Amino acid sequence: MNVLTSLDRPNSYIGRSVPRPNAKRLLAGRGRYVTDIVLPRMLHVAYVRSPYAHARIVSIDAQVAREMPGVKLVATGKDVARLCTPWVGTMEHFKGMKSPPQLPLPVDKVVWSGQAVVAVVADTRALAEDAAETVAIEFDELPAVVDIDAARVAGSPVISPELGSNLCFHGKIDTGGVDDVFANAAHIVEEEFHFGRHTAVTMEPRAIIADYDASEQQLTVHHATQTPYQFQDIYSRHYGIPESRVRVIAPDIGGSFGMKLHMYHEDMAVVGLSIMLGRPVKYVADRIESFVSDIHARDHRVRARMAVDAEGEILAMDVEDVTAIGAFSAYPRTSVVEGNQVYRLMGAPYTFRNYRADLQVVFQNKVQMSQYRAVGHPIACAVTERLVDMIAGKMACDVFEIRSGNLIPDDAYPCTSPTGYQFEALSHHACLARLRQMMDYDRLRAEQAELRTKGIHRGIGIATFVEITNPGPAFYGVGGARIGAADYSTFMPRLRSMRPDFLCISNFGRDQANSIKQAVDFGLKQQAKIVVPVILHNQRLAVGPEVFEGVVGGANYYWGLESQLPSAKAFNDAYRAANGGAIPTDYGAYGYTGLSSLLMAMQVAGGTDTDKVIAALEALKYDVAKGPQSYRKCDHQSVQSVLVLESQKKADMKSDADLFKVVANEPASEKVLRGCTELGFPA
Repeated sequence: MNVLTSLDRPNSYIGRSVPRPNAKRLLAGRGRYVTDIVLPRMLHVAYVRSPYAHARIVSIDAQVAREMPGVKLVATGKDVARLCTPWVGTMEHFKGMKSPPQLPLPVDKVVWSGQAVVAVVADTRALAEDAAETVAIEFDELPAVVDIDAARVAGSPVISPELGSNLCFHGKIDTGGVDDVFANAAHIVEEEFHFGRHTAVTMEPRAIIADYDASEQQLTVHHATQTPYQFQDIYSRHYGIPESRVRVIAPDIGGSFGMKLHMYHEDMAVVGLSIMLGRPVKYVADRIESFVSDIHARDHRVRARMAVDAEGEILAMDVEDVTAIGAFSAYPRTSVVEGNQVYRLMGAPYTFRNYRADLQVVFQNKVQMSQYRAVGHPIACAVTERLVDMIAGKMACDVFEIRSGNLIPDDAYPCTSPTGYQFEALSHHACLARLRQMMDYDRLRAEQAELRTKGIHRGIGIATFVEITNPGPAFYGVGGARIGAADYSTFMPRLRSMRPDFLCISNFGRDQANSIKQAVDFGLKQQAKIVVPVILHNQRLAVGPEVFEGVVGGANYYWGLESQLPSAKAFNDAYRAANGGAIPTDYGAYGYTGLSSLLMAMQVAGGTDTDKVIAALEALKYDVAKGPQSYRKCDHQSVQSVLVLESQKKADMKSDADLFKVVANEPASEKVLRGCTELGFPA
């Protein structure tokens, strides 16, 4: 059987080692991390943390700390709350979801052991820590809720009484007929699974320097984060600073795995402290602090059962998942996404159609939980595959055979799972056959049997799964989370189906140099041009001229890069010509990505016919934010910077379709488009 696919062709990146442009620099010790950065007049902050999981703050006595050498400021929750508006970690498409408002530091009570309560700012971290030890906080301890069952029992203490219960979110999926299927099934297996909390433990802990310049009313933040644009928006909105006056710089980052894309209370407080002092303030979490403040993940208890017929065909699954997330839902991506992916990815590779699942997300007095690496996938895979193995054992069936008999056929795509996920072009049967061949399965089984006679027990495990890839702005924007597409990296060779001579990188994410390099290499091998719609301004552009020689086209209105990317200058010149020589004074007032939406719509429309593209855009069905900066709710609301230059002036702009109409009808926009014809947009 030939299990090779088009992905195995020569020059493919699949299964090959990809050179990293920055690897030599980092291996030589020339990396530049937030911890390495020293700014003039920089101060350091240490936090006084709660020893209680749940307690009222009765009083805070910091007089001794304020009088200690080198101490510049001691701030409480009330001090920072005067500057910062609260945030709530919910998303609209999770109907009924709730979470209490959060502030950088608590004002009246603490809700987990290790929560930062008081900030002490001094000339050095050591002086700040010494002073922090003298701060006296009187607490009135409250009953703590830590068990997931106790949290849901009527009469149990409610962590946030204003919410009415400890239930953050309750989701249900029911295709119908599940009880009848189980009543008539030949075999049923069931099990209860417990998954303990994990945390990332990155080589570099969380680190941030906030530098507020009161004379310019400008905030610069050096932040060890994956998502600088997300934080640019957050700091702007919650501290009332125009987005054009907020710059977030993400230098080299010593690991994240998703842990560093969430908003943390201590980090948010650092910004407020810098505003209060008018000086740079630095915070680097130590390992103990990381354990009690970095987000945790994968705290789930799953009860699941599976029904099959006499031939071993999977007929149905019935799942209950209870996940505990701490006292708050994380911001801005929430703490529900992991549970949502768990109960929607159960049984994903298999053909059964009857499915029922119940998801309960509950609050508890522990560190916040949210998503990091492989969000929900390990849990959904472990539960599903354990049940499949139990079926194989019950029927004395080979684990390969039970799977191959139930996997979705490779020629059945596109298709929709019982949970509503749409799958395209998967190849589980080909993968399973290739795996069996590579591991020499029959030989391993014979060896296993021989070793058993000698008292040696060797296991052989097989698992199949479906992975959700690139959950970018649309994934979160549909629920109202203001996630920037520029914080993700998307390489779109599929544009070739419409324009064979073009490839597109719709955005870059953190490692933009590597993204550009891979795309250029791929494009040159395919004799295609590379479309680069925007280059990030807030990260180090560590690519040489040999990379840009392969890049043509693109739009970039961060004016400082004109000398590096000729097409950026062409775009900027066209913008100036269309707008009387003016350049934007508010960088954040223009949508800078969203090219993905337009490309998808053009592909669906089969070209650039205005009516067809508008219809395709409307069919994307993304929720649309209101207001002049709606692109921050979902970047698909702004088709691309080149397309929205005039649209921000139009009060009736509500969707991508409206933006496209502007492009089709506005003379100024047409001029800009003519200045960027290499992008392949309609002029």
